[in-house]
Amino acid sequence: MVPTDIGCEYDGECLPLHMSIQEGCSWKKCVIAAEGPNFIDTRLITEHGCWDCYHKCHRVGDEFTHGCKTTQCMAGGFSKTISNRCMTPDGYCIGFNEVYEYTKGTEKMTYVCGEVGDLEPVVVDHKCKMSAFGKDYDVGAEVVMECKTYKCVKTIDAATFVQIGEKCRGDDGTCYPVDQSAWDAECAQYSCSRSKGVLQLSSQQGCKDAAGQCHSVGSVWDENTESQCVKKSCNVEGLTYFEKIITHECRDIQGTCRQVGDSDFDVKMNGLLYQSCTCNYENEKVVYQCKSTSELP
Repeated sequence: MVPTDIGCEYDGECLPLHMSIQEGCSWKKCVIAAEGPNFIDTRLITEHGCWDCYHKCHRVGDEFTHGCKTTQCMAGGFSKTISNRCMTPDGYCIGFNEVYEYTKGTEKMTYVCGEVGDLEPVVVDHKCKMSAFGKDYDVGAEVVMECKTYKCVKTIDAATFVQIGEKCRGDDGTCYPVDQSAWDAECAQYSCSRSKGVLQLSSQQGCKDAAGQCHSVGSVWDENTESQCVKKSCNVEGLTYFEKIITHECRDIQGTCRQVGDSDFDVKMNGLLYQSCTCNYENEKVVYQCKSTSELP
């Protein structure tokens, strides 16, 4: 027979299956060890937790903070530091190499956060050197070189540049922001993205309209004149990118598009007023047949 109610023996009593009970900073849990057609074996497993400095117990995976130090409880009951920042004299937490200015009365102090979470005083007369530019930079200054942004920060006895930002760099040296797209003068659209921590720059050719605006493949736009309504699209065949006319219609003096065959409307064209016109289509373009022509009023 297969039992209908099972558990584990614990302290002379039966602990129901899947139930946990805390014992100090560990948890006893009843689980199935093995089972078959006619039997089920259970056993107690122990999950060890972690004590913090306040003598509070945390389970595996929990994160807890003391001051500016963040710790995570790992399997086996030991703690691992996952963030070790520095605490400023007025109680703020700052990250590694971050500079912080603190004023107490008339005294002004500058600190930098060290690698092990120690706040270190800064010697304020040090500067950062950028040999590529042949210049010295004050602490806090930011410099862009080859699409990477560097900031001058203080250490205990020197000043050094740390990288704080990066953009994609094109072959011509143009910098492209991450997760943004931009056109160049030849209507190539460049997109900068980050994949697995590495910046990647991709490009896609487009089409240029009569006004010099760029359009991506598949897009549609209006390219009207004072007397014509033209709708175009950007297309690609192989490595060739080209614009294609989708619709070509007439345009009256009010700017309304008129289909081929429409009649009895006026047109402004080349500085003249054409009256009582009909819209026709000849030789792959629209033409007008009008009853009279006059100077514009």
